Amino acid sequence: MPAASLASQTVGRAATDDRAGNLIVTTRSALSAQSLGPGRRVQSQRFSEGRHVEVIHADDVDAAMTRLRADRSVLSVIRDRTLYAQASPATFTPTDPLGRYQWQDTLMGYAAVQADKPETYKNAVTVAVVDTGVRFDHPDLAGRLYGPGDGAMDFTADPANGDGDGVDTDATDPGTPGGGSHGTSVTGLIAANSNAQGIAGGTLNAPVKVLPIRVLGSDNGGQISDITLGVRYASGEPVTVGSVTYTNPHPARVINLSLGNVGSHLSADEKAYVCDAVSAATARGALVVAASGNSGTNDPEYPASCPGAVAVGSVTLDQNRAWVRAPYSGFGPHVSLSAPGGYVKTAYNGTMASDGVVTTGYITSTGETGYVIEQGTSFATPEVSAVAALLLSKGLTTGNDDTRLRLLSTASDAGVAGRDDDTGAGVLNASAALGLAATTTPVTGLPTPTPTVTTAYLVRVTETKSGQVFKPAAYSDGTWTVYLPSGTYTAQSGPDTNGDGLLSAEEITKSQTVVLADQRSKILP
Repeated sequence: MPAASLASQTVGRAATDDRAGNLIVTTRSALSAQSLGPGRRVQSQRFSEGRHVEVIHADDVDAAMTRLRADRSVLSVIRDRTLYAQASPATFTPTDPLGRYQWQDTLMGYAAVQADKPETYKNAVTVAVVDTGVRFDHPDLAGRLYGPGDGAMDFTADPANGDGDGVDTDATDPGTPGGGSHGTSVTGLIAANSNAQGIAGGTLNAPVKVLPIRVLGSDNGGQISDITLGVRYASGEPVTVGSVTYTNPHPARVINLSLGNVGSHLSADEKAYVCDAVSAATARGALVVAASGNSGTNDPEYPASCPGAVAVGSVTLDQNRAWVRAPYSGFGPHVSLSAPGGYVKTAYNGTMASDGVVTTGYITSTGETGYVIEQGTSFATPEVSAVAALLLSKGLTTGNDDTRLRLLSTASDAGVAGRDDDTGAGVLNASAALGLAATTTPVTGLPTPTPTVTTAYLVRVTETKSGQVFKPAAYSDGTWTVYLPSGTYTAQSGPDTNGDGLLSAEEITKSQTVVLADQRSKILP
């Protein structure tokens, strides 16, 4: 994929405010040609509750909005903004097998998930990936997708942004010119086959299938009208486009939205229109998981900031190989939790020359399926969707509310103790969420930690084999706690006597070697 700096990525690419453009007109009944005026009808939509939506093109958007708002049959008029995939360009295409490069899975406790018995996952679960579509010909996705005629849909009706053939049941991603297939990369992190080829998706051998819904077009952008239609359809709501009604035969329990736009670029009415679709899907029982965005700011993004959505931020590794918010990741009070989204400008993972995330992909220049290195909240989001699907498949949760609660309550703290605006409730912990690892019994006689975190006392925990370093926060009384994957660790601690924030050999007052046997073991000082 073409190289680009973070400043030139998909972040903040809103539709331009030219005089001409598309409008979404919600009415009590179908608009007449007279009401449309000089506007050209692009698409007609109708939803199960009887509302009519007309997407029209106007040469003078402001004049058209003024005219339409004066029509008493019109409920609302908004611009049909463009939302984009929250992704960054891949840096290189690695070769098979690639399981050893999935460093983020190790840190999320996937070893315990892989060892879990497949027969414990009894419930079939559909995850809708509302995105650019997918490469059905990718060998690592064989058997894990609902295809044309089995629920997959392409809602990119506008020829300027779609594949030129309007709404149909073929969700094949033709690929971004000079790039790849964003939807294929997102899908692989959820459902790539657990075999000797390529990577293993987060749902492993559970009966989880992905329903591809194409709403983003050739530039990884899609119109609000198409995206909201796709979300409603994904949840099982019958939607009518023109004269044809489409009903999803496999309503999604989880809807993955690795897309969005900077909130400041959307009006209040535009945000409300997007959130109406999220609310409708949530009311039908779907858990909507959405990317918090790649703006690197605290501007709320939509649909991630919609009530009911699980907003996912991205974490990567710092020079001490501890979880930190990725520099591009959106943050703020709307962030629910975080997951590894990668960062291609550092290489602290110990397995490859980039901290990006390896996943399935499509190489447009050669017309071949393969594997790519990615970064972005786009790729943190499917990590969360995958674990949500596993919870539902295993029967540990039964609906969107308890699934959301379990994801948040089992997340691993990153940075300061408790919830924070950088990472939300913490970093996704697959093994803890699935109840696969018991916490070791704390050593008796230790003082109870106080709620005050201090920088005057430092802790360094090193994984003996890889050299990976974790730096949990210490409390004012010198106590600390850290949860880690299985392995052998050296834990060192002591006061920061010179105030440089580094634990020198002279400052180490306690050192111990600990062997952890499970995926959520606790080391105490």
